[in-house]
Amino acid sequence: MHGLTAAQAAVLTAAKILIAGLQGVAAEVAKNIVLAGVGQLTLLDESCCAQAAPGNFLVPAAAPRKSRVAQQSSETLQHMNPLVTVSARSGSPEAETDLSFIKGYQVLLLAGANLQTMLRYDQACTAYGVAFYTVISRGSNSYFFANLHEHAYTLTKAPQSEGGPQVTEAKTVTFPSLEQALFRSWKGLKLRRTNSLFFTVQGCMLFEQ
Repeated sequence: MHGLTAAQAAVLTAAKILIAGLQGVAAEVAKNIVLAGVGQLTLLDESCCAQAAPGNFLVPAAAPRKSRVAQQSSETLQHMNPLVTVSARSGSPEAETDLSFIKGYQVLLLAGANLQTMLRYDQACTAYGVAFYTVISRGSNSYFFANLHEHAYTLTKAPQSEGGPQVTEAKTVTFPSLEQALFRSWKGLKLRRTNSLFFTVQGCMLFEQ
């Protein structure tokens, strides 16, 4: 927690985070937040270790092939930082039908899920006020999406003159839902300012539908 204020450290140690789907990038995120000292981390991935994503370095090479990815990864992470509570939840992201269990978390990261699963979790996170992140790879491309709903922050501006006071301004940004972002009409888009990956992602999502 080096470099954090007391208030920031308190928020970090009280945070409860859920990571569903332990793809390579999700394993890296899990490692980083455990080492940072987050309060509680829950992993949701019922796949067998024999089917673990190649990038998931949290599953030991000697792990039983039929053991579960979330359980093996949680044990590895717990050894990395015993001060953090790391646990594994049984089940898989796609199989969960009642998503009310996410109410107990502040942040949810969903990795490698199909379109319908991403949309369901985003809608549930909006209903329960949980920050939602999803990350996915499609061939050589990958992207992530964040829905923080309404996020308030303070913008600090540089002094207008040397030795002058800093100016702070309260800001609020409203995030679109995943459905709004993915299926936005092309009408009105400024093509020069829109990354071509946006159209690729839309094509992939329409194909998956």
